[in-house]
Amino acid sequence: MEPGTSGQFVILATQDWEKVVAEISELKNMVAEFLSKNDQQPIWLDTAEAMEFLKISRRCLQRYRDEGVIGFSQVGSKIYFRQSDLEKHLQTHYHQAFRNNPFPKR
Repeated sequence: MEPGTSGQFVILATQDWEKVVAEISELKNMVAEFLSKNDQQPIWLDTAEAMEFLKISRRCLQRYRDEGVIGFSQVGSKIYFRQSDLEKHLQTHYHQAFRNNPFPKR
């Protein structure tokens, strides 16, 4: 028993206990549904955010757009990039380390 608790018990009728369990189960399902819906919606970044994310210049990002390297969406004059597309681009250009200890002690 934790300090500060009086050790009291709550007695519930079986039907009341089943209601509590059913409500907790329903709440669990609602949270799971909410989380799955939010995982499926893409995160959109504007040009400044995409430049910061990739650590590249505005011109480099423009070249990636012009050459079709990274997809984008345009609303009026505003350009947006899917964060997942930027992450995919980074993964595609990832190079595995080929030395066991790239920084040996001297």
